[in-house]
Amino acid sequence: MSRRELVLLHGWGMHGGIWGEFGEILADECNLHRPNLPGHGGRTSVAPYSLDTLASTLLEELPRRAVLLGWSLGGMVAQRLAALAPDRVEKLILVGSSPRFCRDESWSDAMAPAVLDAFEAQMRGDAAATLHRFLAIQALGGEDARAQVSLLKRFLGERPLPTEQTLRDGLALLRHGDVRPHLSEIRQPLCLIHGEQDGVVPVAAARRLAGLFPDAELHVLAGCAHAPFLTRPAEVAAIVRGFLAP
Repeated sequence: MSRRELVLLHGWGMHGGIWGEFGEILADECNLHRPNLPGHGGRTSVAPYSLDTLASTLLEELPRRAVLLGWSLGGMVAQRLAALAPDRVEKLILVGSSPRFCRDESWSDAMAPAVLDAFEAQMRGDAAATLHRFLAIQALGGEDARAQVSLLKRFLGERPLPTEQTLRDGLALLRHGDVRPHLSEIRQPLCLIHGEQDGVVPVAAARRLAGLFPDAELHVLAGCAHAPFLTRPAEVAAIVRGFLAP
């Protein structure tokens, strides 16, 4: 049987090296693609910094047909890609992601706008410190939170940090980005993997999204925060492996 082409899309402020042990487990059976989002990991940014632009830019380098796994912001980009190029996306896996990152009157299961406003204000003083605070929020409430933060910081330091402008553009995208108008265009099999203690994207968002796709798989991991593939790489890899099975 031929190997699956698996594309891993990281979140805001990070880079394609974040996947660590989880990626190595799946590399035994998949051809892995771990691109940097524009503006991340030393890659040149794009303008405008929108979901459509990010998706279109990545589409140029993706395999002819692939499974997309997107985490956090990368999950929003993956959703847009699945709708934009359905013939190129075989299956869709979302980890700690939803179609809308910021709360509004029609989507309550999301981060409060005031939190993103605070990050935007802090960015003016020290972008790197603001990014590290965001890493701490990602681990908050989960098991082994201190170890997870250490892992996130270690991976973050392995490649150049995004510029302050890229981080600002990314925050604006998290604030205003919305894939909901395109959800009806997503026809691929869908798998949702979410930490029950996720303090960035509430687990209620994953449950709500799963309810919109009757055939979607939903896996809620007790004790996990925003990045379960870091704290339980083997378990998350097993879920992915099962979803990819014919």
